[in-house]
Amino acid sequence: MTYVLLTRAKKNIGDFLIFDRAKKLLSYFNKGDHIVLNAWKSLDSNIDIINDSNAIIICGGPGLKRDFYPKVYPLTKDIDDIKVPIILLGVGWSDFPGNEADIKKFKFSKKSLEILRKIDASFDKFSCRDYNTRKILYNSGFYNAWMTGCPAWYDLRYVNKPFDASNNIDKIVFTPAQREIYYSQTIEIMKMLKDMFPNEKLYCSFHRGMNQDKYTSEQEALRFNNIKKMGLQLGYEIVNAAYDLENIKFYEKCDLHVGYRLHGHINFLSLRKPSFLLHEDSRGRGFSDTMGLPGIQAWEQGIIGNMTFLPRKIKQYTIKSDRLAIRTLNNYIAEQVKNGFSKYKNLHKEFQRHFETMRKFILSIP
Repeated sequence: MTYVLLTRAKKNIGDFLIFDRAKKLLSYFNKGDHIVLNAWKSLDSNIDIINDSNAIIICGGPGLKRDFYPKVYPLTKDIDDIKVPIILLGVGWSDFPGNEADIKKFKFSKKSLEILRKIDASFDKFSCRDYNTRKILYNSGFYNAWMTGCPAWYDLRYVNKPFDASNNIDKIVFTPAQREIYYSQTIEIMKMLKDMFPNEKLYCSFHRGMNQDKYTSEQEALRFNNIKKMGLQLGYEIVNAAYDLENIKFYEKCDLHVGYRLHGHINFLSLRKPSFLLHEDSRGRGFSDTMGLPGIQAWEQGIIGNMTFLPRKIKQYTIKSDRLAIRTLNNYIAEQVKNGFSKYKNLHKEFQRHFETMRKFILSIP
């Protein structure tokens, strides 16, 4: 059996983690020889290879956006050229801010709906990485969506192991926010962690790197390097985690993660270590809601005025960083350290439950 695996691993280390864990899961359940292609490129030039395989497997990631096809996944110009099943493995919905109102109003584009219907016809189920993603699919008429979780949830070495509830916190990883609206909040959280853990080793780990390149704009690089400078002033060790999973291998020797990067959070939990996540958008909230963890909402919604040129006044809203998020996070960390991370002690059972669904899904792949 041969499967074409589509990856979106470009720079963000979270995407590399997703793909690495997906490959390992597929191999563990005897799915394969694998041909790897880049998901962001057209597959037209590889159509013969694809149609000689058993299936295309799209390996996770927050790709279920309005323009799922062709913007996120261009696939082929004529989708009917693909003769084998297309399988979604642990895909997620991504939106900002990603609240309940966004879930209710979300709609796929016409072209995206067409390709999703083809996927549904070619293989009779979808694999979702959180319950909010499943709601999005349900609302669009796709009812056979399985909640398998993201492939990155499962480090096969730890699937059946309980959490390490030790209070021995010596090394802490902080992951900064990606979005500009959280810049000041990020700095304040770095200061807060230094105050909470003055004698512990602190790392500031940039999952998408710090420097300008084809995936990071000049403006983003400037912001990240300002965060880096503040981190150095506070005594953090700076880590450029982009491009290579070896860059985060040291997480296995750390004790706690705090930050905004969802797959930093997921990686620590998959290693059965505690982690505190700030929700930048729908991705973080989707995970926390699914696993029953009280993640911290980093944003708040404020009213900026009324639109009066329509038949009735309509309030306009803006999204900004939540002023109370830092205090909430501080209290949550202090409480959990004091209580031996009680919220996490049975979390491995949730991972095991969803792993069983993932196992059944993968074994059903033709």
